[in-house]
Amino acid sequence: MGHSNSMEKLSLTDGISAALHYSSPGKFIICCHGLYSNKESEKYVEMAKMAAGRGISVVRFDFRGCGESSGNMKDSTLSNRMEDLEHVIEYVRKRFGNPKIALFGSSLGGMVAIAVSAVDGRISSLAVLSTPFKIEEDIGMGDDFIEDIKRHDILKYSGNAPPILIVHGRNDELVPVEHAEKIYENAPGEKDLMFFDADHSFSVFRKEALTASLDWIEEHF
Repeated sequence: MGHSNSMEKLSLTDGISAALHYSSPGKFIICCHGLYSNKESEKYVEMAKMAAGRGISVVRFDFRGCGESSGNMKDSTLSNRMEDLEHVIEYVRKRFGNPKIALFGSSLGGMVAIAVSAVDGRISSLAVLSTPFKIEEDIGMGDDFIEDIKRHDILKYSGNAPPILIVHGRNDELVPVEHAEKIYENAPGEKDLMFFDADHSFSVFRKEALTASLDWIEEHF
């Protein structure tokens, strides 16, 4: 616990910029930000502080083309973001001797977390916020982004998810609650679905959503 306030800046493979909040060598949460967001989003900074209080290490990172990472935003497809997350997981496993790793993601970051956990097979649990199971309309990222996302079946990935908590705002202006319900229906084993009277970015009930996510993750390490 003595290290709970230390924050180390990391520069990983492919110019991925990350921040490591070290509390314990055995338990890690890796945070995945949304489409136009970055690792400095209040959610992840807050999550790192709260997790430190429980002796859990946190890594926040910027997908390529976002925040302080190198690369071009227009190349920031779901496939490329999955690859970025895999690099971060690999780094943590190598450096800390295969600790337990949970994923926390919001919006597109939630999709990335679900997809990677399904492929990885060693993630201890997941907590996702405001997460769609599909994106079909142009959201300012162009055709390549939409074409790429169509190649991934998030509901199929959900069927291979580790214990998953799905948190959604009833007033989400971007992703209807049906998306959360669908992901929940498709998830196997241990799962939970929580609704708050919040918007897409959880500008209200953020603390409650983070606490619920942290409780879930801690319980499943």
